[in-house]
Amino acid sequence: MKRRRLARVGCCVVAIFASGCSAAHVFEPASAPLSHTDGQTLCEEINAARPSVSAFRTMAESTITAGRDTLSFRYAIAAREPDSLRIDLLPNEGAFTLGMLIMHGGEIQSINVQEKTFKRSAGSSTALEEFLGMRGASPEVIQALATGVAPLFECGRVRLYEEGRGDVTVLDPAARVAYTITSGTPHVKRFSILSAEDESILVEGSLYYSRAE
Repeated sequence: MKRRRLARVGCCVVAIFASGCSAAHVFEPASAPLSHTDGQTLCEEINAARPSVSAFRTMAESTITAGRDTLSFRYAIAAREPDSLRIDLLPNEGAFTLGMLIMHGGEIQSINVQEKTFKRSAGSSTALEEFLGMRGASPEVIQALATGVAPLFECGRVRLYEEGRGDVTVLDPAARVAYTITSGTPHVKRFSILSAEDESILVEGSLYYSRAE
């Protein structure tokens, strides 16, 4: 598969985690969903504009807010299709690794460098949730946030909502994730991860892009 260079070279994800001390808010799009025919057509256009990503490397910055607490981290993320992913957790300053998670061939390992602990996990989503402290995280979500490219949607199961300035929000009820995509591009602008029990938002955030000079 031919490797394509993505337009973005970096991103900052600001994620807001629902705190146990505050009421979680509900996913409420600004408009009604598009009709099945219109939604199917637009979904197919979004899929067609999506670049094929077989491998990527990126540096990401994340500011996590939970209640009154705010933490900032940097991540070095690298992946290759079909099943290889590595995430290094870095401090805001310095080049040393605080921890890493490695997925390859169905084997998942996480390492806490500071505590000198090693763990094997069975499920990729569970391992990512524990490592990142991000409920609802999955390899597909991580790739979308790391590359800024929305996943390939199954147009028969998603719901699409028109936003201002031509942007569109695509909700995948099965994956429990909503992506707002910038008009005329395949780029993810915002995202929300929803609870499996209801439409409350577990994690939401925005992505910011930069270009190579």
